[in-house]
Amino acid sequence: MKIAFVISSLSNGGAEKVISLLANYFVQGNEVSLILLCKKEIVYNIDNNINLVELDSCKNSVNIIDGIKNNIHRYKKLKNKIIEIKPDIIISFLTQTNILSILVANSLNIPIISSEHSIYNAEKNKKWKLLRKYLYKKSNYVVTLTLADLKHYNFLQHVTNISNPLLLNHKNNNLIKDRENIVLVVGRLHKVKQFDILINVFSQINTNYKLVILGEGSEKNNLEKIIKEKNLEKRVFLQGQVENVNDYYQKSKIFVLSSKYEAFSNVLLEAMGNGCACISFDCPYGPNEIITNKKDGILVKNQDQDELKRAIESLIKDESYQQKLSTNAIESSKRFDYKNIMHKWEKLIDKLIMQN
Repeated sequence: MKIAFVISSLSNGGAEKVISLLANYFVQGNEVSLILLCKKEIVYNIDNNINLVELDSCKNSVNIIDGIKNNIHRYKKLKNKIIEIKPDIIISFLTQTNILSILVANSLNIPIISSEHSIYNAEKNKKWKLLRKYLYKKSNYVVTLTLADLKHYNFLQHVTNISNPLLLNHKNNNLIKDRENIVLVVGRLHKVKQFDILINVFSQINTNYKLVILGEGSEKNNLEKIIKEKNLEKRVFLQGQVENVNDYYQKSKIFVLSSKYEAFSNVLLEAMGNGCACISFDCPYGPNEIITNKKDGILVKNQDQDELKRAIESLIKDESYQQKLSTNAIESSKRFDYKNIMHKWEKLIDKLIMQN
């Protein structure tokens, strides 16, 4: 079978990571092409047997007319490449790429699966929202990350939910007592992650634990300012982007997700798979589909800072509770195992190919 995956780029991001995993999985026994609309740094490993295509068709638009011209240009380049490849099926990721890919697939009568990796209400551009509402009906299947987000697509007949996969290349046997007194946070330093709120909450807790934040982003200067103003230089550490994230998961006792919203939260799933005792705001949309409250993690009432403080304090004071959550998290995260999720994609693709 010939499969063409389409995405804007393979720079850092959840969708980019998942599509690289899918391409690497399906290249075993299939002819796989991975088409990138933009020419950017590729940060994920791609199997040498994959036909990697960079269209270099992304330009900044200065106005609406320019934007329309650029999208027509992208459409033509993508269509020409699809005609050349002649795939049996197209699988595209992310809203704007999905819309272009649907137009191409429909014009060539090729079945297409469109995968969403942002929450439905995150799209603010009225033009793209209108196009999504109309053109997603032309996709053979739309895939969402969460059941909560799936409900927003009730205007579609063919829509399903497939979560992100958890890929662990190791077995985690680190007992909580053998780990360091670290409260770990992983993510872009962006306002939506609310690390400023977390730092403020942590500053109110009397503990010898360290708060370690991994990631880069636009909020870095602001967070550094808050840390300095609160004299937290010896308690809160911005480590930047690191290559050995798993090492941090495995040596940390507690993990906290303080986001305003999440499309799914790969980092929460990774932390659980690595045996961290996890705490998360019960924000839309992913955490309550990953955590079973007080069994394999703690769900805090959304945006309740006092409750978040109490949850962190309760874990710091009770190592046996940490161990319980850690053990259960490792077990419950197995339902998101890489192979289980890949099998769901296989079933969907096979179903679509049989229908066509």
